[in-house]
Amino acid sequence: MNKDWKDGLLNSGAPLEKDVKEYLDSKEFISNFDYSYLRYDENQKTTKEFSFDILSLGVNGEKFNHFTHLMVECKYRHENTNWVFIPETNKEFDIINSIMNPNDYFCEKLKFKTKDSLFTHEIPPLCSKGIELLGKNNNDKSLKEAFSQLSYAFANIIIDEIEHQVDRLLGDQDVIFFNIPIVVTTANLYLIHENTDIQKIKASESISEIADKYDILIAKKKVSTNLKNYSLNIFHGFIKSFDEKKLERSNSSGKMINQLFNEIADNCPETFVIIHFSDSGNGFEKLFKLVEDVINIQEKLQVETQNRK
Repeated sequence: MNKDWKDGLLNSGAPLEKDVKEYLDSKEFISNFDYSYLRYDENQKTTKEFSFDILSLGVNGEKFNHFTHLMVECKYRHENTNWVFIPETNKEFDIINSIMNPNDYFCEKLKFKTKDSLFTHEIPPLCSKGIELLGKNNNDKSLKEAFSQLSYAFANIIIDEIEHQVDRLLGDQDVIFFNIPIVVTTANLYLIHENTDIQKIKASESISEIADKYDILIAKKKVSTNLKNYSLNIFHGFIKSFDEKKLERSNSSGKMINQLFNEIADNCPETFVIIHFSDSGNGFEKLFKLVEDVINIQEKLQVETQNRK
């Protein structure tokens, strides 16, 4: 019996998207397929429609309003496919802030705070450049495309959240939004050992000799000039179409509006969560524990602040 139809169905990515959405539904997140947005082409003349696979919203915390947006791009791969990453050596940046991407810019009282001494959950390993390996062949476009699809959607999501904050569309209480870009794959995730060089790779018989396997990694990526300019165009259009004076009155960041949006465009997103998804377990569980820990700390600090006042 011809089983080519199975490969065709699985390679379409639709079954993986379905399984991921059902998993997020089980976590009481509200998920929708295919978040779409318009983007100029490389010549900056015409717009094309782009999308990522799932936008999922969860309400976190008991005492305060914390909303988490999971921006998910799914990549189904054969079980023999490996995604191999180089370790990130520059760790001198705010990792938690970069993972969570908090939007509290127009919150009057509720502000995102972190305190390392209260943080107990282990942060997944950091990586930088990654490549897809299948036997002797490699592909460096797949990950770049996934990162790009998520990155260029960021500005549109940010301005939607700002509208909710300024116009109090979710009630009178302040609302902090967290935005976590995620690439989910069935490929194996490997992180090369920090002391690995070309000679060690040549001398190795298997990838396990020079790399460790993980179910979740944090990829650090620099915001490109094209992405920054694209985001700034979105932000400037928003300022013109919205009530700029109202924005200024609601702005609690301590920065001028143009300066604020310039800093957001400079840094968002700076990291991506890479998750291996399988029946036996997946890195989503570790991500949810990390998010829960961050928000628990947030609420403890908010309570302490209120008690002092």
